[in-house]
Amino acid sequence: ALSLATKSKAPHQIVGLNIRPLPKRPVEGDTWDDIDTALEEIAPRVSIGAYRVRENGSLQPVHMLNEREPLATGSTFKLWVLAALAEAVNDGRLRFDDKLAVRDEWKSLPGGTMQNEPAGTEHPLSHFAERMITISDNTATDHLIHLVGRESVEKAMARWCAEPERNIPFLTTRDLFVMKLDTDAALADRYVAATVSEKRAILDDEAAQKAPNLVAASFWIAPRRIDTLEWFASAEELCQTISDLATLGSSDESMAPVMAAMSVNPGVPLDRQTWPGFAYKGGSEPGVLNLTIWLLRNDGERFVLSLFANDPDRMFEQGPVIALFERAIGMLARE
Repeated sequence: ALSLATKSKAPHQIVGLNIRPLPKRPVEGDTWDDIDTALEEIAPRVSIGAYRVRENGSLQPVHMLNEREPLATGSTFKLWVLAALAEAVNDGRLRFDDKLAVRDEWKSLPGGTMQNEPAGTEHPLSHFAERMITISDNTATDHLIHLVGRESVEKAMARWCAEPERNIPFLTTRDLFVMKLDTDAALADRYVAATVSEKRAILDDEAAQKAPNLVAASFWIAPRRIDTLEWFASAEELCQTISDLATLGSSDESMAPVMAAMSVNPGVPLDRQTWPGFAYKGGSEPGVLNLTIWLLRNDGERFVLSLFANDPDRMFEQGPVIALFERAIGMLARE
């Protein structure tokens, strides 16, 4: 299967390319139980949250599996960074067309491309937001976290998370890479065992002075501390997060960049006749995969879906999980 994601406005630049085997997903006779069973065979920690979005924005359950279990999200956490940015714009502290310069000390590792830009290169904040969500640009993400402040992102995250302390202090992607890829595990060991105030001091001092180990990154093929050094949420929490952001991004022209950032790359091929609108963010690393999407059906019904697979001991194949996500979207098409 070949899928392309392009910008909606001319010149319709390609922002995503996915090539993988065509998934064998039944259409007739598929059931949620079949999807659950197949997912549980892939990883030891899995969850699914599928909901219809009511008129008041609350979620009506369609199908749930371990939907309130906090799991490692990978880059899906960037939805909370987008929320914190939107809040700063709504409060008048920032504008989406404000310019921000790329800074060497805020650069991270790929995904993304902004780490390759010279320091001093300026872009509007809407560009950083689009890069962060559309191609999961880690450098764009870290610039926004530093701009709005860790505490502001923590405050935004806490609105949706039942256990916000799991994500405090809120890590930048560079923080994560520095500690997970360090050949000396002492820094990560001390960080995990530290109090919140001690963790903040480590991030502001020792971690800030280190650069991610590029050599170690090239050999990162097994899970590393996904239970302790990560961003955490449940399927239900991510569903409510993306639903609220989709509502915000569609409610006012000033918030349009929020929806624009989420509605370029759908993550998987979508039948746009069935689903004329979407908002998507996913995240992954070895042992971690999350896929979260908000969907507008052609009859006006809105749905949200989040699917997790976590394995702290081994790296699983992501293709079969993605195929199950597509099957779940197919189930919602018939809901």
